[in-house]
Amino acid sequence: MASELGVHPASDDRGGEPWSTSQHHEISLMCDDIESTVAERTAKGAEFTGEITGRGFGLTTALRVPGAGKMMIYQPHHPTAHDLQDSPTAVRHIYALVDNIDS
Repeated sequence: MASELGVHPASDDRGGEPWSTSQHHEISLMCDDIESTVAERTAKGAEFTGEITGRGFGLTTALRVPGAGKMMIYQPHHPTAHDLQDSPTAVRHIYALVDNIDS
């Protein structure tokens, strides 16, 4: 599994249909194959709170975390940052961001 930080808007008006949600934070785990991840973790005693569901950004389910509620696990349909680690363009962008931290 891998993780990434995602920052998403709390409201938008794309497509002429405004929407909004309260500001919140959420930690999610990503995996390459959600069905095998769920099967492997279930065999080790993990509990999931629902079926695997297709959403616009990927396939998701929720892992029950004892004493802390649930955490989303998903198999993304979008490019991920860790897929870009060997991309020369991505590396240049990262170095440019780091170089500008003190600016």
